[in-house]
Amino acid sequence: MTPGRRLALRAASWTVLAAGLSMPKLRPRMGLPRPIALGIVAVGPAAAAVGIPRSRWRSYAVFLAGMWAYLRAFELTYTKPERLGRRLVIDAPIAVDRALGAGRTPTQRLQSWREHSPRRELADRLIGGVYFAWAAQRHAVMLWLLRRHQGRFARGAALVGASFDVAWVIFSVVPVAPPWWAAKRGRLPGVRRVTVDVSAALPLVPEQNEVDDDQGNPWASTPSQHAASAAMLAIVASEVDARVGVAAWGYAAALGVALVYLGEHYLADVLSGFALAAAIHRAEPLARVQARRISAVADELSSIAWPARP
Repeated sequence: MTPGRRLALRAASWTVLAAGLSMPKLRPRMGLPRPIALGIVAVGPAAAAVGIPRSRWRSYAVFLAGMWAYLRAFELTYTKPERLGRRLVIDAPIAVDRALGAGRTPTQRLQSWREHSPRRELADRLIGGVYFAWAAQRHAVMLWLLRRHQGRFARGAALVGASFDVAWVIFSVVPVAPPWWAAKRGRLPGVRRVTVDVSAALPLVPEQNEVDDDQGNPWASTPSQHAASAAMLAIVASEVDARVGVAAWGYAAALGVALVYLGEHYLADVLSGFALAAAIHRAEPLARVQARRISAVADELSSIAWPARP
């Protein structure tokens, strides 16, 4: 391929990647239909794989592009809340959690304990710290994998990404309100979004509220993408290093408690998130051949855009 065509391939990849990165501002300005916006966002990781020179850090850049694509798809799902709200499920997870909690939801029990506990402030800080460490913990594990076990990174990144993407598909089809939102509507007495208080008490964390439009998508409760991704990280880490795996599973369990305590998710959401991670991991061999084909195409295009120096 001539240098001009190589440059054109790079420029096309950069353009698609830039469009995906700027979608939050680009879509309203251009009036893009949601399916087109989702399509542009979805090909962002592939554009990163082609447009960034091959290296150890290109792999991580593709992973980051996948996380960005998930966040934008997460928000795009809520662009028409009146339409999404027609399918909204509120009461079913409350009934399941009441069964799991022997008459009261685990969130109600934990927040009742919180109201009467002399150690409430300490508990809020510790549990809130676990919750807000979610993204940092994910990247710490993935960077460790890239640094120490580079050959395992691509598969691990794909599995972690799938835990987000499959959860997104599920709650896009069947939106479910979280405990704090149900409580706002009087469906769950005694529950509130404790995350609001915790964010005010902890330094260096984003301030939280209960305003629907500030959440990106407030109806993404079941399955918990927090729990699913944390469990998948633990599975991936356990396959490589048992000690890191134990630590990752410990964090996943602590995060599950935090999600219920804070009113972010039902216990059923957490359990279904763990189950989703296990199901994706078990089904991974079925998608392996197709995933390798897609990866081979991206690698071929990357080798054309960035030929090895003689």
